Amino acid sequence: MTSMSKSLHSNTMEEADAPLAVVPAAHHVHLPPFGVDAAWRVEARRLLLAGVPPGTVAWQISPEALAHGTEATVRLRVPQTFLVLANTVVWHRRPERFDRLYRLLWRLRREPALLEQGIDPAIAELRGMERSVQKCLAACKRHLRLNAVGPRQFEGHLAPRHLTLEPLARHIASRYAGLNWRILTPDGTADHRDGELTLSTEIHQGFERVTTQTPSRDLPVDLFSVAGLSVSSCLVDPE
Repeated sequence: MTSMSKSLHSNTMEEADAPLAVVPAAHHVHLPPFGVDAAWRVEARRLLLAGVPPGTVAWQISPEALAHGTEATVRLRVPQTFLVLANTVVWHRRPERFDRLYRLLWRLRREPALLEQGIDPAIAELRGMERSVQKCLAACKRHLRLNAVGPRQFEGHLAPRHLTLEPLARHIASRYAGLNWRILTPDGTADHRDGELTLSTEIHQGFERVTTQTPSRDLPVDLFSVAGLSVSSCLVDPE
C-alpha cells in the first residue's frame, strides 16, 4: 500500500449505500453501546482475516457485550482516508452502518485506491453520513449548556440526532479534566467525576426530548464561558 495507508489498529472504518444483499447471517457479532468504535475494528479485523464475506454477518448493539480494551496484534493496512471517514460514520444512527463499514473494508482489500477514484455510490452515501454526523457533533459542542448544580458540579441536556454522546464527552473531558459534570441524553448519560469519564445507557427519569429553535449565532462557542454556565440547558436537534 501507499504511504497514505494506516493500520486498522488505530481508528475506525466504513462502507456505503449500494443495495445490501439479504443473506442469512452465519456470524452474529454483538458490540457494546459504548467503545463501539474500537469494538467494531476488532471484530471487523477478525472477520476479514478469517475470510468472512459481507452479507453473512449480523451486527448488533448489545448492552451485555464487553468493550474491547485491547486490539489484535495482527494489523491490516487500510487507507488513512478510510479510517478518518469511518471514525465519524460509526456514530451515525442508522443501524446498517456496521454492515456498510465492513462491505467497504472488504472492497478496499482488493481495490486499495477505491477512495481516491471517481464517484462511487457507496462512498458518496458514506460521505453524506459523515457530514450529517459532523454537523450533529458540531452543534452539540456549540450549544451544550452546563448548568451549575453544586460547587464545581455541572449538568446539561442534549437530544442529538446521531449517537454523538461518546465523542462529545471525550472532547469535553479532554478540555475540562478538572470539572465534574454530567450530560443526559435520550441515548444514555456521560458522567465525569474526579477525572474519570463513565458512559452508561441509563436514562434519567423525567428527561424530556424538546426541540428548540436554532440558537442565535452570537452564543459563545466555549462550553464553559460565563454565559454558558448561567443559561438554561439546551436540547439540540441540529437537523
